[in-house]
Amino acid sequence: MVSFENMIVRCFNEFYEKEKIAAMAYRLPQIRYRTQGFDVYSDSRHYEYYAAFECKSVEAEAEYPLYFSQYFHVSKGVHQLEYENDIVERSGRTTFLAVELKRRKGIRKAAFLVPWRVVMGHFNLHHVGIEQEEITNCCELDYHGCAYHITNDVKENYMLQVCGKPKSKKDLKCTVQDWQSRKMS
Repeated sequence: MVSFENMIVRCFNEFYEKEKIAAMAYRLPQIRYRTQGFDVYSDSRHYEYYAAFECKSVEAEAEYPLYFSQYFHVSKGVHQLEYENDIVERSGRTTFLAVELKRRKGIRKAAFLVPWRVVMGHFNLHHVGIEQEEITNCCELDYHGCAYHITNDVKENYMLQVCGKPKSKKDLKCTVQDWQSRKMS
């Protein structure tokens, strides 16, 4: 069985090749007992594809949140999200939490790209996690043929999340409240 992380790598590399974008997604080898950064990296001269992805695969039977204490670790007194956020701040990478919701047999699984600012917003406000409802309102990757794919709709939604400027309210599928609050200020 292919890991979710490898599916994300394949999804983005397939997209880059199809769209003729000079970029590449990859995973770094994991070394036991050593703090690592993100699960997947994407390098490109285009800032929107100079990215990092933290990947979590979650059983979605119940409507439980993605708990920070359950799905992230603390090493040497530093929470994984704090460590990774430091990488984001120093590198300037576009960053997402990629969440795969595995559902019961007969219902297809789904993956969503949650913007890093949403994740850190919840973490910094000391929330216990992120509700599944909020996760499912974010950019959903297309799933067919046992793989995730980036369609034109996914590409548009991804770009909206990266750039933060929707063409219209109708186009925005994630962080609507965030955009409306910035628009009012």
